[in-house]
Amino acid sequence: MKGITKTNGQSDLTLKQRTWLKLYLELGNATEAAMRVYDCKDRDSAKSIGWENLTKLDYSDLMEEAGITDKLLQDK
Repeated sequence: MKGITKTNGQSDLTLKQRTWLKLYLELGNATEAAMRVYDCKDRDSAKSIGWENLTKLDYSDLMEEAGITDKLLQDK
C-alpha cells in the first residue's frame, strides 16, 4: 500500500488516508469514514478499507498532534 512509510519521523499518508483519519477521529467509525472518503460500492468494501487503514497505517504521530494519547483513549 502506498503512503504508509515514515520518513524523518513524519507519517507519509496519502490525501485520502489523511481525510479518512480525520473523519474516523470525528465519527469513531472506520467503515463510515471509508464510505465517505473512498469510492466504495458497498459497506463490506468500506469495512475492509477501514480495517486495513486501522491495522496498517502508522498514524501515531498525527494522533499525538491531535492530542489523542494512549492515556486519553484508556480513560475513555
